[in-house]
Amino acid sequence: MTRCSRWAVAITCAGFLMGLAGCGRSTPSGPTVEPSELGRQKVAAFQKLADEVNKDPNAIAAAGALEEYTMIPFNPQDSPRHAEEILRIYRERVQGKGGKYAGEIQQAIAGIQAGLQRAK
Repeated sequence: MTRCSRWAVAITCAGFLMGLAGCGRSTPSGPTVEPSELGRQKVAAFQKLADEVNKDPNAIAAAGALEEYTMIPFNPQDSPRHAEEILRIYRERVQGKGGKYAGEIQQAIAGIQAGLQRAK
């Protein structure tokens, strides 16, 4: 082996070992959020989504509100009261409005409904 290739192998191995050494550490997790707080945030985000869909179901603002809604982690089994509230808002204010994002909204609602069914 040439002198240059030995150094390249040594540096590569050292980098690999340093990477492995970092993998064993536990990463500090962020602050935990109570399921009821996540449920409240999810309901507020869905209310905003309903407002935007009622203004214009094809608007970019509706897409942004949908993305904001989907980014909030939520398990309907942990907070069935909030899940029921989301379904109520959907039935009263969003269902049947159509628009570009209707299919994605229906998928999100199907996830809420399925989670509630597992809770029962």
